[in-house]
Amino acid sequence: MHGPAGLLLVFRAGGRIHVAAAEPARVMARRGVPMDGSRCVWWNSMSSLR
Repeated sequence: MHGPAGLLLVFRAGGRIHVAAAEPARVMARRGVPMDGSRCVWWNSMSSLR
């Protein structure tokens, strides 16, 4: 997948991923339990939309 800077991807549990870059890049990978609903992210804050 190709995308712009700041792109967030969410993968299915148990899936395999491959990361490659055509030029120097920064990548952050995180894992955890699925969220229980939608989230709103603005600047450096995140809140639930329930």
